[in-house]
Amino acid sequence: MTRHRIAIAGRSHLHLADHLSALRRHGIELVADPARADAVIAGGGPADRERSLPELLRLGVPVLAEKPLARSAAATAAVLRAGGDAVTCAMFLRCEPAMGGLKELLAAGALGDLTAVHVVFSHAGWWQGRFTGTAAWMTDPVLLPGGGLTDLAVHLLDALLWLDGSRSLTVRTAAAERPAALRRPPGAPAGGGPVVAGAALLDWAGAPVTLHAGWTSRPGGLRVEMDGSAGRAVLTGGVLSYDAGTGTGPRILCAGPAPAAEHAVDAFVEQLRGGTRVLPGAADILRCAALSDDLAAAVS
Repeated sequence: MTRHRIAIAGRSHLHLADHLSALRRHGIELVADPARADAVIAGGGPADRERSLPELLRLGVPVLAEKPLARSAAATAAVLRAGGDAVTCAMFLRCEPAMGGLKELLAAGALGDLTAVHVVFSHAGWWQGRFTGTAAWMTDPVLLPGGGLTDLAVHLLDALLWLDGSRSLTVRTAAAERPAALRRPPGAPAGGGPVVAGAALLDWAGAPVTLHAGWTSRPGGLRVEMDGSAGRAVLTGGVLSYDAGTGTGPRILCAGPAPAAEHAVDAFVEQLRGGTRVLPGAADILRCAALSDDLAAAVS
């Protein structure tokens, strides 16, 4: 097995520890100079990546970029023009076994015609004080438009695109949550303070989708509910169940691990070693960025 060398460019990211943990588990050699690496993980913030990714992509090696890849769809498109085939994004929900099981259910038509979808992805990072120091940029609306809503909603948007790429996905409306203590700080206009969470209504090829994402839920986690004319699927953490409505109750189809950021690095390393690519390509990255723009605009 080839021993790959990976460099990390940009370390001001909450998932740095997850990246390092995954690389150690896979026996990857960590190098400081991206020019000496076989692949690169681009951390930092989206503004950092807008500056660094074009240069990194000129190295001609695969790049795993943290999300969002850039601050807007326009900036994302500009980066992808520099070498879209070589870059992917750390959308780890599509790497989870339970999410793969849900994709198979949809492909098999086991749910019938979708009638309602509810998706939640959240954590308690705001209450835990995570967004200070090198992570303080995440509360700046210029550096992370949409704040806590878009930060985690991009995972849900990407998952929906991956679960069934043939379905259109549009944002109908969205609302932001701002902490009461920060809603109107002295001298700030009404509605001031960072967006720490939010909700949205989406349209997924005719099926209504309610979405909630952010940094204010305890204990937080992932939940996906899909109702259809032929059955109901529920994904909680890493557990997927299916109920055909026959009176026998839900059946557990998958009981895998809960979603974790380091699973994106696992998938990236597997891809480097010749495995199937699961992480998003340029088209999905750009579609997701455009949807994230729509969310951010709705709560700005």
